[in-house]
Amino acid sequence: MTAQAQEPIDALFDRNMDVFREHFPAVAARLEQISERICTRVPAPDDNISIDGTLLYPTNAAEWVRLQMEGVDQFGERILVPVAYSNLSAIGRPLLDDFLGFCRDHQYQIASQRIHEVGFHLVFGIGLGLHVPQLLEQTTARRLVLIEPVPEFLLLSMEVVDWAAIFQAAEERRVALQFILYEKPAEIARAIEHEVIFHGRPFLDGTYCYFHYYSWVLREAYSTFREGQRHIELNTGFYEDEMVMMSNAFGNFANNAFHQLAGKRYVEQKVPLFVCGSGPSLRATIPEIQKWRDHVVVMSCGTSLGPLLEAGIRPDLHCEIENVEMVYDILSGLEGKHGFQGITLVASSTVQPNVPPLFERTWFYQRGALTASTILAPDVPSVKGVDPLVSNAAFSVGATLGFRTVYLIGADCGARRKDDHHVKGAYKFESEEEKAKHDKMWADRFDREVPGNFGGKVYSAWHLDLSRRMFEEAQASVGVDLYNCSDGARIKGAKPKAPRTLRFDAKVDSHRVLANLASQMKSFDKGEFVKTIAFDQVLDTLEEYREWVFEVMKEARSGGSFYDLFFAVNKLPTDRAKAWFQPKSFIGSSIDSMIWVAAFFCDRIEDLDKRRAVFDYGMERLEERFTVLFSGARDFLTDLQARAHEASA
Repeated sequence: MTAQAQEPIDALFDRNMDVFREHFPAVAARLEQISERICTRVPAPDDNISIDGTLLYPTNAAEWVRLQMEGVDQFGERILVPVAYSNLSAIGRPLLDDFLGFCRDHQYQIASQRIHEVGFHLVFGIGLGLHVPQLLEQTTARRLVLIEPVPEFLLLSMEVVDWAAIFQAAEERRVALQFILYEKPAEIARAIEHEVIFHGRPFLDGTYCYFHYYSWVLREAYSTFREGQRHIELNTGFYEDEMVMMSNAFGNFANNAFHQLAGKRYVEQKVPLFVCGSGPSLRATIPEIQKWRDHVVVMSCGTSLGPLLEAGIRPDLHCEIENVEMVYDILSGLEGKHGFQGITLVASSTVQPNVPPLFERTWFYQRGALTASTILAPDVPSVKGVDPLVSNAAFSVGATLGFRTVYLIGADCGARRKDDHHVKGAYKFESEEEKAKHDKMWADRFDREVPGNFGGKVYSAWHLDLSRRMFEEAQASVGVDLYNCSDGARIKGAKPKAPRTLRFDAKVDSHRVLANLASQMKSFDKGEFVKTIAFDQVLDTLEEYREWVFEVMKEARSGGSFYDLFFAVNKLPTDRAKAWFQPKSFIGSSIDSMIWVAAFFCDRIEDLDKRRAVFDYGMERLEERFTVLFSGARDFLTDLQARAHEASA
């Protein structure tokens, strides 16, 4: 697929640009934007790329590719994803023993890595592109992802390789091509994450990562992607968890009067908002919060409420997102000691139902694709950017409510010292031994260093670093005046500001501000909202979805591929996609996880006949588990419907 020697370079280049315009118009448009070049192609026989006089390859391009192909393991790494990362819950856990038992009983050897149906082949670096035809010929992956942080290299490759032939070969081999041309490591990593999430999360397992030339940008992009890989694999819900959250939300809607904080933009608030997290730097900032308390609206986040109340700071708003019992345990103790008069609870509707009664007023917001939103409140816009931590939720809620000037305080996303992970007073311990165990747990979690907001480095953990990234994404979307007063991780888009430099003029009537906000929300009396939930419709669509899933499985039996089954059950019919999104949001992730487990075992069996036997066995087991899943979902929703009738009687 290299160019024929007799074809003039200009003609080859023009033909390649035409084929890119046809197959990858966005890539072609990106290349056509390049006006000034810093790279030149060194022609044959040297065949190289010169970047201001520095050669890209240590030898000529063809020889470099030959050396790489001969010692391919030296220039790449394989990603192996344990079956535990399938996020399998109780409904599907019997499958593990089923498959292990079947393979053991039939003496089938399970390979250490995926042999069939690999989802991705990640190629870090295009350069002159001479390696692409060979990788395309050798790959067992369904998608070949070509990553190039220097788009000029792709332009130069058009003078050397025949991209039309590459595209034709990819089509014949049923290999999808994808180009990533971002220049920054974080952007590249995010684009790879997007590929994985939207084109087969279970099939990241076995992915081969090939590095064509040395580049700090590419290596950093790879490292960033691998650090975020755990989030990709675990950032899905499951059936049992959805039931808990839906049950919580139903209880909250049925048993409380509340205001509905919809995910729409509210009237702009011309007053500053303090978002107070429970990072260790909150402690040193408390004097400044006390000093300016009457000049701002204060929102506490999770466990920061205790230290603030102990310091005599009563927030206007308190934000919660978690649905665990510990939230009530902490809040009930604080309410008994300090009282929550004047504090409005701003909470996900999925918090435990014993939490809202502790407060005088509650504003519920909805979270994304959770069934508490899609089934119980499908017409209520969700607040975007509320995950993963409560400080993220508070920031996004504040921006949604119209606050255009926001200060992050104690939202550290890390710590200066491993033994100083939260502000003092965030947690209460029964003994020094319990505290020591808690401290060690956190010290073990701090597995990376990131740039500090006020210089230097701070320790971070994967979920704290994810919180930092989500702050950055949310800020890029809402674009408020954001100041980071936290002595923790640097957050792109937030201006570092030392707390001692805070200055405000006018005092704020926070009660009036909150009253104005509440007047823009819908309010519901106890039990009123549950009357609006269309359970009959949800149950009907659940049955339609069930019938369709089993029909898809019937059709998939002849194909012998869990890869194809996975995509088939996730490609809803266009005319039913919107209606079936409700039941799919409830049980779809558990369906995916079970197919993931089946594929994990099946695609590690080398012999095709034995692999087919594992596939047939797996389809039988999946049908059994799916039957239990759909039956349980129907029973649960029917019970909620009966409770709704009682609540509205």
